[in-house]
Amino acid sequence: MGEKCPALCVTEGPRVKGARNRPDGTSRNLERRAIPGQNACMPNPPEKNDPPAPVMTTSSRLARETVERMVGRLATPDRHKLAFTWADRALRVHAVKALQDGGKAAEAERLRALPPVTDEATARAARDAAKGPLQAAEAARAKEEAALQAQGRVGAEVDPRLTATERALSFAVESLKAALGESGLVIRTVAGNTAPAPVVATTSDPAAEAAKRATLASKHAINAAAQSGGGDEEERVQKEEASAILKAPRRL
Repeated sequence: MGEKCPALCVTEGPRVKGARNRPDGTSRNLERRAIPGQNACMPNPPEKNDPPAPVMTTSSRLARETVERMVGRLATPDRHKLAFTWADRALRVHAVKALQDGGKAAEAERLRALPPVTDEATARAARDAAKGPLQAAEAARAKEEAALQAQGRVGAEVDPRLTATERALSFAVESLKAALGESGLVIRTVAGNTAPAPVVATTSDPAAEAAKRATLASKHAINAAAQSGGGDEEERVQKEEASAILKAPRRL
């Protein structure tokens, strides 16, 4: 069987006897699968709706694990700092790019013009500012789905730009909420809706809580970037940022 992903779902697995195997040897004979390049999971959609991105490689998984290990070595203030930095980039870079690619230049510019996310106050302001564009993106996708169904085209693919915009905004909001300690991993349905996410329980250990927030903010930022094909680059940048802090001389 496939490996368990962080969202407690099953990823694409190896060849399975009697299953619909692809030429590369992977199988679709699993109840759920991870979206390539992301941590959020979906039930298996029809084959024609498979995203074009390649299945997440071992090196990509190792890169994420490396970021998590580096976060674990940081001091608590640095963990909070990186959580806000990554959440900021999830919204004001990756979600903005998805909006631009989807033809929503005005909305993209409004989010880009927000103050940088550096603390809880700016994170809450950014989270609230993103709710309107996210709701509009959800409505646009739902409207197209309804139109396709009305035409009898059940199972037809919604415009990928609508889906990418909605997901990028949703992941950006989740990254901001993670930095604030408000939410956990996102699990999506086949339609792209966000199921209620478990609330992150605050721990009595401030360092552990900061690590949890940074790790979740990191994953959601990578997922937001992946909607525009930038997941690998976001992983690389996060690794460099954490490494730079670790290599900086410690103040006595």
